[in-house]
Amino acid sequence: MLLISLSPATDAEVILDADADGLLDAWEIQHFGSLSHPDGDPEDNPDADACNNLAESEAGTDPNDRSDCFHISSVVLDPLELEVSWQTTHGKRYQIELSDNLFSWAAISTIAGNRPLNFFGTGGVLEVNFPRTGLDTTSGSANVTGGVTREIWYHGDANGTITHLRRHINPSQPIDPVFPVEEEIGNEGGVQELEPNPPTWKIRPEVKPDGVEWRSSLKGPSNYADNYGSRWRGFIVPKQTASYNFYIAGRHQCEFWLDTTDNPTDGVGLSRRCFLHDQNLTEEEDWDYLASQGLPDTQKSLSVTLTAGRKYYFEILHNHSAQWDHLAVGWEADQSGTISVLPGDCLRPLEDFLTTADYTSSNLATLLANPGKKFVRIRTFGPLNPNTLDTDRDEVPDDVENLLAGYLFFRPQSALAGQSDGETLTAAAAAIPDEDVMTVEVQDALGREDNGQTAAGIPRVKDVARFYLNRSGSLVPKTVFFRINGASDPIAKGDPGPGDYVAERPDGTAIIPSGINYALTIPFGGTRGVVEARPVLDEIVEYPEEINLVLINPPTPQPPIFEPVDPTQPAEPQFPQNEPIQDLEQSPQRPGPYIPPPPTYVIGSPSQGAADLHDARDDAEYNKYYIATFSKDDAAVTATSASGSTLLVLNGSNRVATINDFFENLTSAQTNTHVHKATLDPDGITLRAGPIVESITDDGTETGSPILGPVSGYTYLIEPRGGLSVQEIIDSLEFDNPNQGSPTGTTPLYNNKHTVNNGAGEIWAIYQRRPASELSPEADGRIPPTPPIEPIDPATEPDKLRRDVSRFLTQATFGPNEADIEELLYQIVNVHGGDRMAAYDAWITAQWALPQTLVRDLTHALDMQELTHRGYFDPARNGAASSLPEGVPVAPGDWPSWPSQDISDFDSLQIGTWQSPDADYPLTNTQIGALQGPLGMHFQNNRRRAQWTLMATARDQLRQRVGFALSEILVISVENATIAVYHIGAGRWIDMLAENADDHYREVIEDVTYSPLMGKYLSHLQNTSETVSGVPADENYAREIKQLFTIGLFELWDDGFIKLDPVQWNIIPTYDNADIKELARVMTGMSFSTVSNSPDTWDAPVLDRTNPSFYYPYYGGYQYYGSSYNYPLAFYDANHDTGDKIIAGGLVISNDATPDGRYTSEGDKDLRDVHNYLAGTQFNTTPKTFASSWSSDPLVNHQNTPAFVSRRLIQRLVTSNPSGPYLYRVAQVWRDT
Repeated sequence: MLLISLSPATDAEVILDADADGLLDAWEIQHFGSLSHPDGDPEDNPDADACNNLAESEAGTDPNDRSDCFHISSVVLDPLELEVSWQTTHGKRYQIELSDNLFSWAAISTIAGNRPLNFFGTGGVLEVNFPRTGLDTTSGSANVTGGVTREIWYHGDANGTITHLRRHINPSQPIDPVFPVEEEIGNEGGVQELEPNPPTWKIRPEVKPDGVEWRSSLKGPSNYADNYGSRWRGFIVPKQTASYNFYIAGRHQCEFWLDTTDNPTDGVGLSRRCFLHDQNLTEEEDWDYLASQGLPDTQKSLSVTLTAGRKYYFEILHNHSAQWDHLAVGWEADQSGTISVLPGDCLRPLEDFLTTADYTSSNLATLLANPGKKFVRIRTFGPLNPNTLDTDRDEVPDDVENLLAGYLFFRPQSALAGQSDGETLTAAAAAIPDEDVMTVEVQDALGREDNGQTAAGIPRVKDVARFYLNRSGSLVPKTVFFRINGASDPIAKGDPGPGDYVAERPDGTAIIPSGINYALTIPFGGTRGVVEARPVLDEIVEYPEEINLVLINPPTPQPPIFEPVDPTQPAEPQFPQNEPIQDLEQSPQRPGPYIPPPPTYVIGSPSQGAADLHDARDDAEYNKYYIATFSKDDAAVTATSASGSTLLVLNGSNRVATINDFFENLTSAQTNTHVHKATLDPDGITLRAGPIVESITDDGTETGSPILGPVSGYTYLIEPRGGLSVQEIIDSLEFDNPNQGSPTGTTPLYNNKHTVNNGAGEIWAIYQRRPASELSPEADGRIPPTPPIEPIDPATEPDKLRRDVSRFLTQATFGPNEADIEELLYQIVNVHGGDRMAAYDAWITAQWALPQTLVRDLTHALDMQELTHRGYFDPARNGAASSLPEGVPVAPGDWPSWPSQDISDFDSLQIGTWQSPDADYPLTNTQIGALQGPLGMHFQNNRRRAQWTLMATARDQLRQRVGFALSEILVISVENATIAVYHIGAGRWIDMLAENADDHYREVIEDVTYSPLMGKYLSHLQNTSETVSGVPADENYAREIKQLFTIGLFELWDDGFIKLDPVQWNIIPTYDNADIKELARVMTGMSFSTVSNSPDTWDAPVLDRTNPSFYYPYYGGYQYYGSSYNYPLAFYDANHDTGDKIIAGGLVISNDATPDGRYTSEGDKDLRDVHNYLAGTQFNTTPKTFASSWSSDPLVNHQNTPAFVSRRLIQRLVTSNPSGPYLYRVAQVWRDT
């Protein structure tokens, strides 16, 4: 029989049995490979079971599998009971029939006997039980176990919700009062609806579902379809009485509802038990996803007691948009910890969805009433039977569509758009497999490594690039071969490496390449295969990478390889030795099960497709922040005091950056501004000027007008320039990222400003990445528990212990020798019982107790020694001074020195703690002038010799090491000629930092501010108020004490993360230019506390720091015995800017000139308030005392200082890149002590 019908959509012919043999063509091709296989006739039985091919085709079983034959699994039949079970095929329609004689059969029907009852295949076992109680009352009620009703509506809404689904099902209720949203979180973390709801299955009218089926458990299909909604309905019948918790897991939105009221079968008490309402949630059966994220656990219900054998009506609503769809509901009994999907043997369907009969009555009692034998059978409807189940009326039965990949039983045009599934199947069955045409379709051209979080803080599911390998042609399984190539233009796009992505199927299983070729099999009946490229999350910052999927021809099959025959060995028998060959030749040979041939196909157009892989979304939370401070450009030809800072913010996909900067004090008019890539000297260390990668112009083009002055909100599109690829530019931003994997010698990007005086660049700022967050370390969970100290056993791990001791001493000194290492090892083993941490602590305590070795003293001694060696006091060599009134120099009987090496009581505000030499300087200015020509002079070299000598040999190594670290933070430089000349003052600067090595940071900052060398270097020495000078106060030190010495440019968390505004995701500056101008007013009126400039007063300078009457603009005196740079600065009241000042954070500085303890002037008190705010609270006591902890009040102590300064100390003493948790722990100690 040739079965021909017309497609209802196009009137095209649908032919499902082209050879008219009674077998579905698709079934024949699936199991035999063609319509002409010698074992493929209807009466054949190739697997020799109880079913021939015709029976297997009608039942949907496998003719090559002896165990797969349609049969009744179990049956109980007597006049008062019928119980029958059988293995079903998903999507088939079944009826139960009875007979007295095996010739005439009657279907169990409704009680009136006019409509047979239908049962529907789930792919599992169905059990139908007509119990005695039902037959006794002639109602004939049945219990159907093993299935649950699932209704599907295709709404096509890619952004739908469950609310939209409800309105789609029931459009008459635009605002649905049946489903109140008020709920509460239960004590167990579950959800319980407060108000019960009417039974939704009794609400009418409703839009008819596009498809209805039975499922074998409460787990839905995976990767099934897009843009649809489903409603599951039926009854749960538990096998044991217990307290149950229900769980739900699904993609997109889903809810589970259950009726546990007094009459739990009617749905009147239906209430929502658990749900997921985010559009991007959970992997399959991920029951505790929300709980694992620390979020309210709406996936889990409150506990509810269910009674064994009792029916409880339930509903599940699931709305799915696109990509990988899945749904499951699980349960857990008595808090057992075991969660499993609700199985079919505890589920009952709602009704016979063809007749709407609910199995509460039947005519079975009538059928069993006649005496005599009774027989029962299960009737199914073959795919060519007009009564087969075809929900979407596309001429393809539901069970067939369930077997064909890409066909949907509820959509008549699911396989190919615009063509009914019947037409598509007809064409596919007639197609020649070798002529299948393969093309590539890019379904999603963007994948992201990090898809971020929802507004509720829930991580989104994977975001992948997706390709369809579309097949037009036959039904047979088809293996398609392809390659995934990199960027077509690796200069303009990122070029991915093999570890940047994984090719996967939609279920997440990897597609493993063979060499560079991939293979994907399109299953039987499938019209497409899906390849997903999932970006691999890593710590590399990458410009969007382009991948290109390209179809390739199948590899040529290789001929079989035969092993060579060894003639010395007897031949293996080719046939059983007891069976004659001629008998085998006469016996029929079966071809065996169908094996698909090697794949062949035609590559159509398009044969390739491209997609981009991004690091992250372009949401502000994925911005990366690069910060830099301006300093003299490598290309500058003149000196400059210009300074400032710049911020570059790179978006999540690394395509677009925003630049902001501030700078001032250029030597001349600005002419241009650029972003450059630095070059590297052959030494591999020194950075030099390099090519331009972005010209910062008014229109963003290379030919636009340069933006002059500070830049605000400039958009920088990352593009190739200067011979650099986009990834090379990104690598330059990440030049110091050890995870970036950049080539050795990668240099950074820098922002620079060009001026008239410095045409190639006057100042530059080298960008460096800093982490950022809107959340504190505690709120964000960034701080793990403090790691335990790793034990080292001296007896069994001596080498490891030696390495750790060497590490410790290398960090705490300028480098240990073998004796130092051996001594500390001895202390660990013999004094501290192997406890190295106790030994380290004792070593540190002993180091702090050692007297300080002073650079100042050794520098002076070396000066005197050098004068002697050069012959200044030798009558045979100093004759050039004989004509002077004072005559030639004579070696003093009492060489000048400082009387005490203990400077621990030094106080910049108390003259009594300052030290002076104990004798006159042994030379006069004129003697030096006469002799330095013939004899030479020492200049600053002895200060260097002294410092280097103490670094190598001083016993107080820890103090010297920490002092040196402070000198790299609180910087002055001999590049300033004045600092080089006054080298005794420079030696005293080094000693001052070392003396403060174990003191409060507030004390360091005070001494630094009052230092005349810092005053000279950062120009607050003789910085006069605008009232006196007529010009605004110099802002140099006011800016640097904040930017470099205490709080930095931007607000920080204690783990070093930059603090972000949680609304706009912007960096929060610690100060603005108005703050600097106000603070500069504080730094006015400071000059020398002595102007002594005679060798006779070198040991007894006139010192005055209470509004001294010295010459305010004094130059500092003679370089060898002028005393001005050896003592702290003092305030000259007339030159200080009086009145209130408002500095960063809104702190008001308001004082008068009345002396107050250590603070003898208004300037002292102004500085007191500034130092307390920036560096910690110091009390007005002698000796100095400090607050016991850092205040959390931002108007008392600035909250940045602990992390800002701690990080710089760690970098100089321990590691250049401290982790956030390490910095956090150090900052907490700072705050607490």
